[in-house]
Amino acid sequence: MTNVPKIKTPAAHILRTMLCVGTLIFTSNVYSASGLDNASGVFERTRRYVVNVSSEGDGKNNKVGSGVIIGQNEVLSNCHVIDGASRFSIEFFDGERAQATLGRRVVNLDLCTLIVATGKRKPAIVAPLKSIKVGKKAYALGNPLSLSGTFSDGVISGMRKVDDRIVIQTT
Repeated sequence: MTNVPKIKTPAAHILRTMLCVGTLIFTSNVYSASGLDNASGVFERTRRYVVNVSSEGDGKNNKVGSGVIIGQNEVLSNCHVIDGASRFSIEFFDGERAQATLGRRVVNLDLCTLIVATGKRKPAIVAPLKSIKVGKKAYALGNPLSLSGTFSDGVISGMRKVDDRIVIQTT
């Protein structure tokens, strides 16, 4: 990417292209090596990486959305979930809650990181970009409107280069 501040995390190059509207896309090839090549298996294995993000501002800017664990104390979310807020909290899959602070912002990609104050979590496992192919099975997992564990499936329907980045389309 040119002229775009990079979020420096091993998985960030894939997550930048895959986190859309608070949903993380998992492709079946990420987990098939572990025998988790069916929808139920992928859901069970990946739901622990998706979190609820709550942001509080001046009372008018309270928002909720999804995020994904990308580092031991780092969560990636969409900037529109946290814009205008001064306080952030994360709720993990197991119900644990933690306060967070704003990390990095890549506004033109609508991606922000939050640094979690406590706890060390394992980051999501991400497939190399070269292994993601049109026609492969894909799963979307997120928490729209705080409806935790919303899960759907589809396929990778296209991969395009837009403004020096790869955009992955799903159906």
